[in-house]
Amino acid sequence: MAVAASAPRLPNTVSRLHQYVSQEMWQGFAAAATWEIPITSITNGTHLLTWLNGDFAMLYDQYLQPDWRERYNEPQTWNWCATFRPASFGRRTSGGSVG
Repeated sequence: MAVAASAPRLPNTVSRLHQYVSQEMWQGFAAAATWEIPITSITNGTHLLTWLNGDFAMLYDQYLQPDWRERYNEPQTWNWCATFRPASFGRRTSGGSVG
C-alpha cells in the first residue's frame, strides 16, 4: 500500500466514503487530524449516452418516451423497466431489429 500511495502527487480515491476510510487508515502515519490527511476523492460519473450499448438504445427508443435521452437522469423515465418482460417483444433478427 505504501508504494501505491507514494506514486501520485495527491493520492485520490474512487468515492467519498473510500476517501474517509483511507484518511483514517493513514492517520497512524501522519501527525495530523484525519480531515487534514491529503487524500481526495474522485467520483467517476458515467455518461449514459456515451456508454449505452446500441441494442439497448434501440430498445429504449421503442419503449420509452421519445424524450428519454434528455430525461435519462429522472427516475420516472425508467418506470417502464419495472414492468418489462423480455419475452414480450419477440426475438432479435439478424438485421438487428427488435421484432
